[in-house]
Amino acid sequence: MNAKAEMEFAVEVEILGRVRHKNLLGLRGFYAGGDERLIVYDYMPNHSLITHLHGQLAIDCLLDWPRRMTIAIGAAEGVKRDIVQWVTPYVQKGAFDHIADPRLKGKFDRAQLKSTVMIAMKCTDNNPDNRPSMLEVVDWLKGGMRRRRKEVPNIDQDRLKVEDKENGENDHETDTNFEGLRRAQSEIVKRKRARSKKDLSNVH
Repeated sequence: MNAKAEMEFAVEVEILGRVRHKNLLGLRGFYAGGDERLIVYDYMPNHSLITHLHGQLAIDCLLDWPRRMTIAIGAAEGVKRDIVQWVTPYVQKGAFDHIADPRLKGKFDRAQLKSTVMIAMKCTDNNPDNRPSMLEVVDWLKGGMRRRRKEVPNIDQDRLKVEDKENGENDHETDTNFEGLRRAQSEIVKRKRARSKKDLSNVH
């Protein structure tokens, strides 16, 4: 087995070992001996979801639309919870390198990674008023691609205290960036509140 396949197997085992969701089977164990690599789950008498959607049971067992929507919602809830819980400790420590796919072997723009992660955290803010619109997200992401470092609104400091310790030094430039976008965050909230008040004033 080559190094690439070995790395992919290790990453898959690590991810599956962390996943906790009511609709997903937990990892029971794995086997790595010689060229054999096996992942062990509980037995699935009803087969997997992909078998029902695209596999041998796709023709005989058509999932109706309500059931598909239930599956989609359940999957989305699980992904949100698992990813946020997994990434939060790394963000708190400023260990953004640990969030990137290890298969990239460090070949990525660290400033863009950090900005993108912070945007994602902003989108999962516990306060809906603090979440940006999709237009704002796209604008920030495009800005990050153009300038390599894009200011993004800081997330709730009570939720996270970000310390950039990647190289054992404080990132003063980043602090300045986030200070600038704290003001942007405030403007976003003000605009949303203004729109809400306007909508309420139009209700008779």
